[in-house]
Amino acid sequence: MKNKLTIEGQWQIFPDRQDGVVGTLNFDPERGLELVVRLAHDRGLMGVFEAITRGQQDCPRTITGIDANRQAITLFGCGSLGVRHTPALEFHTIHAISAVLGGHFRSLSDVTCAVATANYSLLDNWLLRPVAAAERSPDGKESVRLQSHPDITARLNDGVSVSIHQRCWQEPGTTAWKICQHHEVLFSFPQNVPFSDVFDNYLQPFRNFLTFLTGCKGFLDSITFNQLNRGSGFAPMEYLAACSGVSKANREEISPSMPVPYAEIAPRFPELIQSWFKYFQKMEAIISLYFASIWSSGIPSTTQFLLLAQALEAYHSRCGRFAWLVQPADEFRRRVEAVVDLVENPAEKLWLKDKLHFANQKTLAERLHDLAPSDDAELAAFISDPKEFQNKIRHTRNYYTHFDEELPRKGKVAEGAELANLTFRMRTLLQILMLRDLGLPNTAVARVVASMRSATIITLDN
Repeated sequence: MKNKLTIEGQWQIFPDRQDGVVGTLNFDPERGLELVVRLAHDRGLMGVFEAITRGQQDCPRTITGIDANRQAITLFGCGSLGVRHTPALEFHTIHAISAVLGGHFRSLSDVTCAVATANYSLLDNWLLRPVAAAERSPDGKESVRLQSHPDITARLNDGVSVSIHQRCWQEPGTTAWKICQHHEVLFSFPQNVPFSDVFDNYLQPFRNFLTFLTGCKGFLDSITFNQLNRGSGFAPMEYLAACSGVSKANREEISPSMPVPYAEIAPRFPELIQSWFKYFQKMEAIISLYFASIWSSGIPSTTQFLLLAQALEAYHSRCGRFAWLVQPADEFRRRVEAVVDLVENPAEKLWLKDKLHFANQKTLAERLHDLAPSDDAELAAFISDPKEFQNKIRHTRNYYTHFDEELPRKGKVAEGAELANLTFRMRTLLQILMLRDLGLPNTAVARVVASMRSATIITLDN
C-alpha cells in the first residue's frame, strides 16, 4: 500500500449504462483512492445547465470495474465528491475507502481469504541476517554464495500459521555488487475467513508487535491474499487503502537503542510471536491506547496524558497480577447491605446502593501503587518518589476529567513541561510492564530506562 497506482478501466456505476463507463482510478497511499469517470453526452449548453440544476446522481457504496487487462476490481465505501460539466463530457469524481484488485464482491464483508501475505516497513532492517558466504572453487577462484535462511514459523492457538520468508539476491552497484534481502510474512488459515478479521486480528497486531520491539512506527507496505478453492490460474488479490505516513516511513535505519534487537531474541522469536498474539487478545485495548498516545500526530499533551492514565488503569484490571477489589466481594456485599438496611426511605435506599456499587474497586492511586511499588529498582530510576507520582497522576486526571478548579490552585495538577515529563514517565512505565509480561530480556528494560533518563523534553514552556 506504499506505492502509487493508476488504473484505466470500465466501471459499473450507473444502472442505465450496463457496459460501464470509462474512468481512471488513482491510488495515493497518503490520500487514498479517487475514481474519475467520463460520460460523453450531446445535450449541448442548455442540457448542461439542466444537468447542473438537477444535481448529481446517487453514488453506489460498492463499485466494480475491469482494468485494461480484464482484471476485476472492487471499490468499497464509495461516495461522490462532485461532478464537473463541459459541453461534451461529464466528469464524476468518486472517493473510495478501500479496494480489492483481483475480484468482484458485493461488499467488504463478502471478501474472505485463506492465505494473506504482508510486507512491513520495519521488518527487513530489524531482521537483517548474514546471507552471503565466501566459496573457493577447485581451481582457486573465489566467489560469493547467497543462502536464504529457513522460514521462521509459529503456530498460533487457533490453528493459524505465521511464517516469515526470506529471499536474497544481488544487484549491481556503482563500484560493486549489492547484496539485498527481503522478508514477507505469510498468514495461513485452516479455511476461508473474513478479510476484515484477518486485517484486524493478525496483520495489524503483527505490525504493532514490530513497532513495540523496535520503538519505531511500522507500516503495512502491501497486502496480497488468496482464497481456498480459487484455482491455481488466478493471481493473488491485493488490498489497497490509505495509510498516512507510509510513503515517508523509515526503511533504511533503525535506532541502535531500539528496545529489542532481533539478535537477542532470535532463538525464541517463534515463541514470542505466539505470546504476542495471545497477549494482544487479552490486552488489545491497552495496546491501542499505548500506541495512540505515541503515534497519533497532532493530539494535545492533555489527550496523551488521559490516554495513558486510562491505559494504566485498564492494565491493572486486565493483567491478572493484581487484586482490583479493596475487600473480598462477599465481605464488601455484607457491609453494603448492613449500611443500606439502616436507611428506611426506599428511594434513598436505592440511591445509596447505587452509589456504593463501585466503592469496592481500587482507586487510580491504589492501582498506581500496585503498578509502581517503591521497592522496584528499575522503576525507581525514573520514578524517584512513587507517592508523588501517583498523586500527581490522580489529581491531574481528575482535573481534566471532572474539572475541579481547586486542584490547579493548590498546585496538584501537572501542566506544561511538568505534564510532558509526567506523561513520558507514564508511557515508560506501561512499556516496561508490557516488556516484562512478554518475558523479553532485561536488557530491553535497561534500554528503555536509559532512553528515558537521557531524553530531553522540549515544550513551548522551555
